[in-house]
Amino acid sequence: MTAVNHKQATSSPSLDSRILNFRTLGLQERVDMLIQEMGRLDALSLRLCTLIAQDDADAVLALVAEREEIVAMVGPLSASIEHDWSKLSLREQDPLLASKISAIMGMAGAIAARDQEDMKALETTHERISTQLAELAVASRASRAYGDGPLAAPGVVPARFQDREA
Repeated sequence: MTAVNHKQATSSPSLDSRILNFRTLGLQERVDMLIQEMGRLDALSLRLCTLIAQDDADAVLALVAEREEIVAMVGPLSASIEHDWSKLSLREQDPLLASKISAIMGMAGAIAARDQEDMKALETTHERISTQLAELAVASRASRAYGDGPLAAPGVVPARFQDREA
């Protein structure tokens, strides 16, 4: 078990139990829970920017897996809040709760914008690596054509160099 998996397994209840638990909570508690989860997503999003810049593919993959777990919970939680909030008349809507929901929407927008920038950075990294691999393939073919050893092209007589004057 990796350190990341171990941390997830020991520090947080399973996703299924957390989803079941939020369904029994009131609207205020679910909004507070969503704010907490969006805060976690925001922190992971900020960390992802750094990991992409450092070209740390293993850490990026681990972080994306952690984000997927949070997103899997945020979706149903957000939908339940939206459903219950839409049933309330303007008079019944608590202004404090409305400001928290507005803050959540702002966080979601900031995370989405950062995610778009991360996708651009990942695409740039992908293109850079593809170019490097293509250049490596060309260099490898050239090496096989002119070199000797196990990678030499079949039937090619290796070049012989001598230090003498003609």
